[in-house]
Order: sequence, then C-alpha cells, then structure tokens
Amino acid sequence: MTDTTMARLVPPRFGTPRDPTRPTLGTAETQIADAMGLELHPWQQYVADVSGEFVERDPSARHPGASRLRLAAQIVGVLVGRQTGKTTRAAVRIATQAMLPDLPDVAALVGLERIVPQYIGFTAQDRAAALKRFFEHVDMIMSSDLRSEVDRVVRQRGDESVRFRNGSAYSVFTPSDTGPRGSKFDLVIIDEALAHTVALLGSTRPTQAQRDGAIGCIGAQLVIVSNAGDDSSTLLNAERELGRRAVAEGDRSRAWFEWSAADDADIYDPDVWATTIPTLDQPNGLSTAYLQIEAESMTAHQFRQEYLCMHTNRPELQLLDVDAWAAAPVIDIAYPGELMYAIDADPNGDHAVIAAAGEAAGRPDLVAVEVFFNEPGVAWIVDTIATYANRDSAPVVVDALGPLAWTIAALERAGVTVIEARTADIHTAAGELAAAITDGRIAHQDDEQLAEAITAARPRFSRDRWGIDRHADGGDHAALIAVSLAHWAVHNHGVPTVYGGPLL
Repeated sequence: MTDTTMARLVPPRFGTPRDPTRPTLGTAETQIADAMGLELHPWQQYVADVSGEFVERDPSARHPGASRLRLAAQIVGVLVGRQTGKTTRAAVRIATQAMLPDLPDVAALVGLERIVPQYIGFTAQDRAAALKRFFEHVDMIMSSDLRSEVDRVVRQRGDESVRFRNGSAYSVFTPSDTGPRGSKFDLVIIDEALAHTVALLGSTRPTQAQRDGAIGCIGAQLVIVSNAGDDSSTLLNAERELGRRAVAEGDRSRAWFEWSAADDADIYDPDVWATTIPTLDQPNGLSTAYLQIEAESMTAHQFRQEYLCMHTNRPELQLLDVDAWAAAPVIDIAYPGELMYAIDADPNGDHAVIAAAGEAAGRPDLVAVEVFFNEPGVAWIVDTIATYANRDSAPVVVDALGPLAWTIAALERAGVTVIEARTADIHTAAGELAAAITDGRIAHQDDEQLAEAITAARPRFSRDRWGIDRHADGGDHAALIAVSLAHWAVHNHGVPTVYGGPLL
C-alpha cells in the first residue's frame, strides 16, 4: 500500500456534505480496500463515507424481514477528471457490495441477522469498454486477499461475471435498451456516463426496483461516474443538473460529487488545477509537471473536458465541403448510358430516393451524381427501381442493414443485380464522397435539396470510422446516403461511361 495519510481532501466544487450523525457503509469500504491492498485517496474516502450513509426506512412501508436502515442515496453521481482513481473507486465499491453477506457488523448496523447475496451490474460507453473495465476490476480482486472469497470467474462471452462463495454475483451488461433486461441488481455502476442518453435509465433502473426493499437487502443504489461531456451527453447533463440541485436544496436521496472548473476559469492556471483535480501532486496521483505537458499537447477542448471536467459544447463539424460542392460542374446524367443506381429511405419510411452515378461524358476525371426520384412512402420503390435497373442492365446498391434492406430479396426476384453495402462499405462511401467533393472530382445537377443535405450532413462514428448520420437535424440524409452509395459503386464495381444530357 502507498502511504496517503498526509494527502488532503480537495473539496469538490459541488458536493453533498457528510452527516456525521449517520452511520455509513464507508467504514466497510475502507476495510475492503485494505483487504485489496489499496489505500483510498481522500476524495474516494469522502465519496464512500457520504454515499454510504444510512437512514431509517419508513416504518409504514417496511416489509417484515427488511432492514431497519437503508442507503440514503439511491442515486450517486461522481464527476471527476481522468486518471484520478475512478476505476479503483468502482472496484472497491463493487467488492464491498459483493462481500456484504460476510460482514456481520454491517448486518447488525442495519438491523438484519444476515445480508442476503448481492447482485452488481456494471456498464460503460459500450460493451467492449465495459468488459475492459470489468476485467480490470476482476484483476484487482483476484490479486488480493479477496481471491479466496471468489468461487469462480466466468469469461464465457455474454455471461462474463464473478461468482462469490457467499452467493453474490458481479456481471457486466451492454448499455442498450435490452442489455440489462431480465436482470436484478442491488448496485449498478454506469461508467463513462457522458456517452449515454437518458434512455439508458429506462432499462437500468427497473432492474433495481424489487431489490430496493427486498428482505435481507440494504437498499438499491445507482452510481454514475464520468468526466465532463458535451451537449450530446443527455444522461450526464440531466444527472448533473439534478445533482447540483440536490446539493443546493439538501436533498439526501441523491449524492452528487463534482470536481470541475468554473466555466470562466483559466484552464492553464495551476491554481485552477489544484482546486479541480483531487489527486494532483498526491501519492499515486497526477503530477503538475505531467499536467503541464498534457496542457501543451492537447487541444483546449480536450483538456477542458478530460482533466478539468468542464462541460464543452461540441463544435458543429462541417462534414462535407459546401463551397466545393457549389463550385462543382453542373452536368446532367443522360440516357442511354451505363449507370450505377442506389436506393435509400429515411428511418421512418416517410420517403425513399433513387440516385444514379457514373463517369461524366468528356470528363473522365469527374463522376456525375444525381437524385432522380424522391417520393413519399416506400411502397413504390421496388417496382420503380426494378423497371429502371432492368431496362438499363444496371446494378442497384442497397444498405444491407438500412431502412430498405427488406427490398433486397424482392429486387433479386425481379431480376435486379443487387450490391449489398455493409457497414464498412457505408463508411467507405461517405469518405470517398467527401474526398471527391473536396478534390473537385464530382459533378451534379443543381439540386437544391441535395445541396441542403450536403450542408446539414453530420458524422456518425463507429470506433475510428464515420458514416453519414441518418438522424442528424435538417437535410435529406437518405438522398445524400443514396448518392454516396451510387458514387461508391462507380469506383468499386466498374466505371461506366455516362453521356451528358437529361436522364429522362
């Protein structure tokens, strides 16, 4: 263990205060941390003591066999910067919950003969990240004296969990509408909450409803952990507002702890760092020297968000070069000529589009693109595109996982050659279209709706790749996606010659 006895608590900017008249689970957390070979930072101990406070259950609502005391804070929020010990704090909290059936002092404190086996669920920004953190927690437990309390570690895909000898279980779940359904949890921890929308609570909180007042339990608790987010972080933003309000109004059903810099703070001022980062220049904490290098290396946006927990508005990213699109030659696509077709629709099926692409006549350096059908509904799409595709012996590109994936079988029955675009193809198509516009390798009709879609286009990221976001505000994104797929087909499935002139 590292000696942190001389470390001091850096008070949070917004923090629920400790009520010294209340007993707390924090004492047990300190004991479990010691068994794990860990010594808590002052901020971790403070969060443990306050979020672990117990209060009397309402006698009129208390069932026979239920505990006399319960955890006061049903929802706990911790907003703190990177590399300050969030993972360690989560591991200790999880282990403490799992070991409750073997802690008779806690049972006696809350008025129970014995606490029943506990169920803990954990998630993060996605399943891969959740599993990474989960196995970090597992390593901390299995490399400590608590190893003897573990019955087995299950690594089977989809059932990753730790089963304790006392019957408790710790498992990971996917952060989705269906991920935790069917589960029951006494403790849920949502890590990297900045990545989630409020909708996640709709699938998570019901998993705790039965356990909150169950016989032999101490009350359910949801813990939300993160550094700062942006405007898209609706879960974190909502909890931050509710948490700050709870601190201001003395509402102890929530506990909120926020180490953040003020909106107008000088982000390069070491004094700001000292009052914002609770482990700065403390044992096993961040050093000022290291942070100075980070401040020089990172963008201001990143530094504010990652280390100083400052809410940062996401800058609007202009995905496609609007000026280059406007400056591109206006060349109609003519018939007859070899074409590549693509179809797409908006997610609700309100309208569908057909796009065409091919090499512009006399300009082998250009690819001409066009949206030539854009009609309400989707019922018409199969018959219409089949007529044109068969007439022109042209293939049709369809997003195999998109809104019109259902048309693939029908088009093939109609004799149409279908090119199924997969996720990687969708990303490639978006990138190729963006590059062609920027490099001046595109031609188009002067289509006002398509120009609006070009302006409104926003990225949808998947790991380190991006596609065109169907759900972004403004613009006909279905038309733009269809154009990108038709353009992609020209490059990846042969380059036809298209003659100048009107299509029909």
